[in-house]
Amino acid sequence: MGRAVTLISAARLTGRTHDRCDDRFFFCRDSHWHVAALCDGAGSRPLSSEGAKLASRETCRAIPDLLGECVGDAEEIRRKLQSLPMRLRLRIALRYLPALGLVSIGDFAATLLFVAHHLSSGRWIVGHIGDGVVSGVKNGEALTLSHPHNGEFANTTLFFTDHSAHETLRIGCFDDLDGVALMSDGTAKTFYRHRDGASSRALGSLFAWQKRLGEAKGSSVLRRNLERFVLPKTGDDCSMLLMQRTGEAFRHPFISR
Repeated sequence: MGRAVTLISAARLTGRTHDRCDDRFFFCRDSHWHVAALCDGAGSRPLSSEGAKLASRETCRAIPDLLGECVGDAEEIRRKLQSLPMRLRLRIALRYLPALGLVSIGDFAATLLFVAHHLSSGRWIVGHIGDGVVSGVKNGEALTLSHPHNGEFANTTLFFTDHSAHETLRIGCFDDLDGVALMSDGTAKTFYRHRDGASSRALGSLFAWQKRLGEAKGSSVLRRNLERFVLPKTGDDCSMLLMQRTGEAFRHPFISR
């Protein structure tokens, strides 16, 4: 058995009623942290795809920098990560606004879900702004780590571009998980029960396939499951990312879609 690392697989599909897919994901690895993020761009905003792409990428790059090599207690982690939404908005302002002229930060609106795994301690850190769901698996059983967080009015949600995002960012710390799943709200309609907040037991099977097949084939299996079982139930974009701890040595620098 090799050094404990992580497997990461992901897939996204354009919703049946959408002209484009506004979901984006990204992940990266260094010697201390393996980080992944998934963002669902607000389809009503003109630059939401760019916002989702930038936020997922910059989140993965920022978290190791914000947290450093060692893991503190949960309150210290929350304090260090509270500045993340402001950092993302600053990156948009520096990169896009000079070239695009009179554009609002809100035009880049997207939800934000992320997971960071600290290799030496085994700690999992999850973060969430907006709808979608973060689920975990332990001994093959699925559990919900972060539920959808909707806005004040019906059919609205929260975004990392909101001025209050530093207050609505939810951070959770876990020490006893085998893996974490990030899913957009389109996918959550299949893998999450709103009536009681439970995550589907089918997640355990997806993680088992990923562990048996590896990252690339695990992504293919994930995509086929989204096409067959998830996409027909919603008109929304569907995306999911799986990260699990494994003893198999594996290297892959990053992936962005």
